[in-house]
Amino acid sequence: MERVFCGRKVNGCGGVVVRAGFWRTKLVAARDSAEGFCVGEGIARTCQTRQLWNLLQLVLAPASSKVGWGHEAVERNERHEVKFKQFPLLFFENGPFPTIPESRNASYFRCFPRNNTSLKSKGKPNNRMLSFSTPTFLQSLTSASLKQCTQIHAQMIITGTISHPRVVASLFKSLADLDDGDLPYAVAIFHQIPKPSTFLWNTIIKACFRNHASEESISFYLQMRRKDVLPDNYTFQFLFKACSQCTLTRGGEAIHGNLTKLFDKSDVFVGNALIHMYSEFGWADVARQVFEEMGLKNVVSWTATVGGYVKIGAMGEARRLFDEMPERNVVSWTSMIAGFVQNGMAEEAVGYFRRMLAEKIRPDVVALVSVLSACAQLRDLDLGKWVHQFVDRERICMSRNFSVALIDMYAKCGDLDAAREVFDYTDRKSLASWNAIIDGYCKSGDLCEARFLFDQMVERDLITFNSMITGYVHRSRHKEALLLFSELRASGLNPDKFTFVGLLTACSNLGALNQGKLLHAYIEESSIELDVFLETALLDMYAKCGKIDQATLVFNRMPKRDVLAWTAMISGLAVHGSGRSALSHFSMMQKQGVRPNAVAYIGVLNACSHSGLVEEGRLHFNEMISKYNIEPEVEHYGCMIDLLGRAGYLKEAEELIETMPIEPNAVIWGSLLGACRVYNDVNLAEKAAKHLLNLEPDKDAVYVLLYNVYVSSGRWANAAEIRQMMEDRGIKKIAGCSSIVVDGHVHEFIAGDRSHPQFKEIQAIIVEMVKRLKLLGYVAGTSQISLDIDEEEKEDALFSHSEKMAIAFGIMKLGANLPIHVLKNLRMCKDCHSAIKLIARIWNREIIMLIAGIRPDDVTLVGVLNACAHAGLLDERRWYFDAMEKMYKITPKIEHFGCMIDLLGRMGRLREANDLIMEMPMRPNVVIWGALLSACRVHNDAELGEVAAERILELDPYDLWVRVMLSNMYAEAGKWDGVMRLRKEMKDMGMGKSPGCSLIEVNGMVHEFLVGDDSHPQHIEIRFMLENIETQLKGMRKRKEDGHSEKMDVAFGSMKL
Repeated sequence: MERVFCGRKVNGCGGVVVRAGFWRTKLVAARDSAEGFCVGEGIARTCQTRQLWNLLQLVLAPASSKVGWGHEAVERNERHEVKFKQFPLLFFENGPFPTIPESRNASYFRCFPRNNTSLKSKGKPNNRMLSFSTPTFLQSLTSASLKQCTQIHAQMIITGTISHPRVVASLFKSLADLDDGDLPYAVAIFHQIPKPSTFLWNTIIKACFRNHASEESISFYLQMRRKDVLPDNYTFQFLFKACSQCTLTRGGEAIHGNLTKLFDKSDVFVGNALIHMYSEFGWADVARQVFEEMGLKNVVSWTATVGGYVKIGAMGEARRLFDEMPERNVVSWTSMIAGFVQNGMAEEAVGYFRRMLAEKIRPDVVALVSVLSACAQLRDLDLGKWVHQFVDRERICMSRNFSVALIDMYAKCGDLDAAREVFDYTDRKSLASWNAIIDGYCKSGDLCEARFLFDQMVERDLITFNSMITGYVHRSRHKEALLLFSELRASGLNPDKFTFVGLLTACSNLGALNQGKLLHAYIEESSIELDVFLETALLDMYAKCGKIDQATLVFNRMPKRDVLAWTAMISGLAVHGSGRSALSHFSMMQKQGVRPNAVAYIGVLNACSHSGLVEEGRLHFNEMISKYNIEPEVEHYGCMIDLLGRAGYLKEAEELIETMPIEPNAVIWGSLLGACRVYNDVNLAEKAAKHLLNLEPDKDAVYVLLYNVYVSSGRWANAAEIRQMMEDRGIKKIAGCSSIVVDGHVHEFIAGDRSHPQFKEIQAIIVEMVKRLKLLGYVAGTSQISLDIDEEEKEDALFSHSEKMAIAFGIMKLGANLPIHVLKNLRMCKDCHSAIKLIARIWNREIIMLIAGIRPDDVTLVGVLNACAHAGLLDERRWYFDAMEKMYKITPKIEHFGCMIDLLGRMGRLREANDLIMEMPMRPNVVIWGALLSACRVHNDAELGEVAAERILELDPYDLWVRVMLSNMYAEAGKWDGVMRLRKEMKDMGMGKSPGCSLIEVNGMVHEFLVGDDSHPQHIEIRFMLENIETQLKGMRKRKEDGHSEKMDVAFGSMKL
């Protein structure tokens, strides 16, 4: 047989079969023309199917030679075998041809010459005789990747085999079965199949639910039925899985009905899928009914039914069914263990795990994750370590969930070093692992390390922020908690109810009423679902911030109240002196079947103490043990000592302390000593002071109290001894100091201090105070003065107290409309407390005392400045703004500047607001410029508005609101060119203003209105009501804006409510 290579003639060359791995290609291409077999560009120009000619080149290459093509080299030996790595890249005249995928199973061509073919054609190659055989594609698609499928698809289009239904179906199946496939691509190929079989319909339904497009699965099933294609058991198996994936309850029931109509009996796999679907719906009883009706059951059937009960928390029924199982596998055991953990039954979970090991069932990583969670709940570090060692010993691959559970277990069991070690050795740290280690540090109190890790995170979620906020609150770092909320808002995350519970607790402890109100408003606007925990936090915040009426309103609106809610309400009423009301609530709580706990009784006893209800206090203290078997703790004894001491029952209080089953603490003895000070019981005071000095020898309070007791009793020698003891031990009484800010300067006053340059003027105001106070019947409380001086000197000493001097200076220097803010480091005496109330009445001034070192922080002052802005209190706001640095040593932040600019803008002082922006030490943000732009819109200052708008667009070029606001300003100023320019710019950028929409609820139904919308069934009556409202408003002109959605809401509400 002659052959022609590189231009030489070939005779009798028949067709050849080329086999390349899973490719099988038949070439029927032979020429007796040298042109036809020329290796080079001549073939490429004359052959349309150039890939085939490339294969032919490899076949016809001389023995033991290498043929270079592009960057690849292909070798052929004497046995006509051509070894290669992959097909070379071919080039068309207009670009590259797709590369044939590399074979996974073989790396050679084998050529079989045929002698029975003789072609006499001359001239150009006959392209009609070049073709791929169909089995080649069918075999190549069996294990192809997505990239390979796309390349094969390209080959099918070029060779024309795309029209072969069998090949297209095979391509579709390969695409649909890929784990990382392209569902839209597979759907497009599916629609090219003329008449898909049931198998192919099942394949597309399966592909949809595997790609989480369950509704598409249902849609394809409906198309399948419309085309009269009969489904089989596999169809329903996939459909039930799709319904369970997205909880399509109605669809699942309908498909179950179709199954019942089409088949008398279904196989076990369909039954299992049906049980699983109803279990996912939470319909355990229906799943059990399907299970009972199944003729054949396997271990999956039993496990799925048990899982249905586990899902709804019916662990008793799940346990009974589990015990009846004839066979159990690792999934069955894991389901039970996980169920116990999820329902807070950690001990049962550990018990089942031990039974599992006893039955020689090897746990997998999923089961071990649940066991670690149980260890975390039980704080069982030993078992947790055993699980860790078991995984290492058995070489079980640690999943991400297992790593997170392991970190969480070690953290909750107190072994943070081990938790950190696991975290550090985790290669790819998930967000959950970061959250677990941060939560562990927060709960252990190591907030510095928690914050360090928090700042290292590239990505944070709401759980991260909630852990940090809760950690700050639990460690009484409430200011940081509120500041972190600002970071949360800036991150774009939306807070949930757990966030607000922590923040409201921070506000409660800080007494930050304004911040608490803002949080309450945010909750209402965000439509966050209120539960008993969030409502209790709101109630507690209002009660602790002095708004007991608002707290009562929140309590009365609660649809469900637990013992914590009742306790918060009772405690709030107690602190506000409403002891009778607190006891009444306690009685209602018991009548409603809520069992009180130890904390509730603390509130009840406090209520009795603040209201002097001794008999009621004794009754409730005794019933703790007799009725509810609650052992009194030191807090309960403290309440009783305080109650008895306030009422003068000092001996009874002493006896109660002596009979206490627990050691009295400093609070107990301090309460008794304070009562002795009031009732001048020197002997008992000495006894209480002795115990206090043993417990707290370095605190000045006990020395001062005992000194005052001696002085009140005239025992000056003993008082002198106490003084000497304080000097010997280096104990100094903290001097009372009050400060006030006037004209940006802080003025400090100490009791009896005469060093102030305006002392004479201050003294004149104090003399005037005394005169006016006595006219109202004021009598100085000289009994509180412990010095051996006459009454007149004692009275002078009382009016030399630092807070009275500071108030006198404020009256003298501050405007009549400004509040007088005085900051004192210690609590006021009774005389100052009474006198200041009368001074506020006489001078008609608001006097605010900040006592006991509780200073406002920057977050508090943001709320104060906001309150001034909404009330239009410019002078007050300036005072607070100046006091930040001068009095409270707080550097104003951008939020404080924003409040000032907002107020100046509301007052029409636009230039002053602009000057303040220019003087800011930091770069103004969008909020700052936005406040100025809004003010310019209200006060029609288009020139300054343009400047503000330009600055905002520099910061955020896609801000729609700015363009709308500026367009309105241009329209009001008659600058229509500017209006048209902005509208064109918005159109070019694809921006569109959303129509105004307002909602109103009437008789349980929500009515929605859009601007100018006439679709409401009662729009005529609404229009008529709008006209009536318009005519009743004086000075209003009837304009097109009458169709604004909020006005339509008001009109409809006026009609219906």
